[in-house]
Amino acid sequence: MNTRFTSTNKDQSTNLKSCRQSGISLTGPIPQSWIRIAAHLPGKSLHLGLVIWCAASMNRNRSVSISNVDALGFGLERNAKYRALDWLEQAGLIAVQRKLGCSPVVTLLAVGGGHGDQ
Repeated sequence: MNTRFTSTNKDQSTNLKSCRQSGISLTGPIPQSWIRIAAHLPGKSLHLGLVIWCAASMNRNRSVSISNVDALGFGLERNAKYRALDWLEQAGLIAVQRKLGCSPVVTLLAVGGGHGDQ
């Protein structure tokens, strides 16, 4: 997958707070199949998926840490975040590394191609 990322902030160490405040531009493409699958998942799955894509674009890395504070800044309560992580992981859209007492590290995964993927 060849996603291009741009940001109005040149600092590589920016976090999701900057993403909320800086007017991040996702120049994608985010694969349509990824969005379609996430859109059919329950709860705030698509919402969290977009937060993950935003963080990945800010960090220019497919693996990002999503803290409860960061997620709350996007309107995601702690429990909703964890449920959405489970659903996205079960759908094969992300991989999650969990460690007790630490924020989960989420890796965006490529989705099997099909017509209309971009």
